[in-house]
Amino acid sequence: DLYILPRIGEIPFESVQPEDISAIYKALREKGLGASSLVLVRSVLSSLFRTYYKARKIPSNPMDFVLKHPSPKRHKPNPLSVTEVNKLLSNNTSYTPLWTTMVYTGIRTSEAIGLKWENIKFEENTIEIRQQIIHKTSEDFVFAPLKTWSSERDIKMNSTLRNTLLAHR
Repeated sequence: DLYILPRIGEIPFESVQPEDISAIYKALREKGLGASSLVLVRSVLSSLFRTYYKARKIPSNPMDFVLKHPSPKRHKPNPLSVTEVNKLLSNNTSYTPLWTTMVYTGIRTSEAIGLKWENIKFEENTIEIRQQIIHKTSEDFVFAPLKTWSSERDIKMNSTLRNTLLAHR
């Protein structure tokens, strides 16, 4: 809706040319969109045109003639130092249990916020990572499955984390 339709939404589907798609990329780059957003736009367009081509609704797939963009650069993690962690955890706020959980488990923010009390097994000293929280809209969040089945895991708690969560509960 934001990136594709305003550029080619008025063109009959079978008339979309590779130049039209290249113009979308050019406009999005000029707008300041990053490589990962361009990859997502390409993925949507590729899937759409491939489906129509296979269904013989268009004579050729215009995506076959559009140059690929470079993959997004992976950002190197920038973990907190021991001093920064100690400073973060020494601020006794309502967020301390969340920060403690993230520091001692290494789980993603969406996974930490997606934890429910039923995922914390005090008897077994483990935390089950089974779902995450995602943005549905700017003000609406929902529980969602993890990105892959292999993301589901159980993480052992140390005594500091266990005690922090018990006190918070």
